[in-house]
Amino acid sequence: MDYIALAQCACRVSVGACDKPTEMCLVFDSPGRFLVERAYAREISREEAIAVLDRAREEGLVHTSTNSADKPALICNCCTCCCTILTCKTQLGLSHAFASSGFMAQISADACTGCGICADDRCPMGAIGIFDNTAITNPEKCIGCGLCVSACPLEAITLTRRENPPEVPATTRDLGVKVLGEKGRLESFLKQMKP
Repeated sequence: MDYIALAQCACRVSVGACDKPTEMCLVFDSPGRFLVERAYAREISREEAIAVLDRAREEGLVHTSTNSADKPALICNCCTCCCTILTCKTQLGLSHAFASSGFMAQISADACTGCGICADDRCPMGAIGIFDNTAITNPEKCIGCGLCVSACPLEAITLTRRENPPEVPATTRDLGVKVLGEKGRLESFLKQMKP
């Protein structure tokens, strides 16, 4: 990434359901330049971008990005009370509203004391429960965000590769084609694109 811009989180600004910081969305390269040129974002350095990601982790915000294997266009750092993507899963129960990461939380029963920080304070998806003084992950709910890992005082949680990670399109173009196909709109889109 040659260019990094920092923008307000459109979800938190428009929904306003929490007091988490709003200037938290990183936008890269030409989309970032586009926003900066129109005064919707400001250019920042790599060091500032890393500081934004660190602050997001401290605030318990989930990093989300475009779901393709090529360069990300953005990294949003959002919450489950405002984010239009995350609320699809947490409030509407749409299990396939977005692709989880290829990782999931793995808890060491030997190291876990059942303090509950991961379950009560950090897991945005309600994927961790405490049973018999030990935290347990529900793989169906875990999106692999890693917020539980960064908060565990005993380092009893790690992220491990899922056995069957979600398939990730190679490029953002492939992602667009996949989404249009899933919505049954690919044919009409292609017809509009013909000269």
